[in-house]
Formats: sequence, structure tokens, C-alpha cells
Amino acid sequence: MSNVKTETRYTINMSNCKQYKHLLQTSVLSGDFAKLDHMLDNSSSDVNVIVSEFESCIANVSKEFITKRCLPRKGRNSWYDNECRNSKKNATKLLSKYRDSRADMHLN
Repeated sequence: MSNVKTETRYTINMSNCKQYKHLLQTSVLSGDFAKLDHMLDNSSSDVNVIVSEFESCIANVSKEFITKRCLPRKGRNSWYDNECRNSKKNATKLLSKYRDSRADMHLN
């Protein structure tokens, strides 16, 4: 099992917004949205299929603006076993009850 988690983000911001708009415009004019246009003209098209096609068209244009960042996962310590997890869970429950009731009996 890997200790690295990958986070994917779209980096569309004020500095590259014009470039992104230009790519969208170019994509529309080059016919990449033709299938979507045909679906919209067809009254029997399913809305979910239209939305899915629109999302894939936007995702294709947006590929250039994706950045991936590796986030390290927290490793498990050998001493943190089920007994510790259960104790922590119980303490959290009791603390929550105490916050709600302010009764000292929930602190034990």
C-alpha cells in the first residue's frame, strides 16, 4: 500500500482565464461540441446524457489546466491499535454528551 495520495486540481485563475476562454472558444468553433449541439436539437435526448456529454467536453478542454500534487498519507503507529481507537471514540462521545448537558457524570 502506498503512503502517497494524489490530489488533482484545476488551476484556472485570473492570470490564465483568457487562455482558458480562448481554448473553449476554439474547441466550440472546431466542432468539438457538435455532438452536444446535436443532442440539444433532438427533443428525445436524455438530460443526463446531455449533461454527461457537456462535462466530458469541458473536461477535454480543461486537461491542460490540471495539476497534480502528491499528499503524504499519515502512517499508522504500531501502538495505535483497536483499543486506542475505541478509547478515543468513547472519550469523544462522552465529551460531546458533556458539551450538550454540562453534567459531570458524562466526564467519567
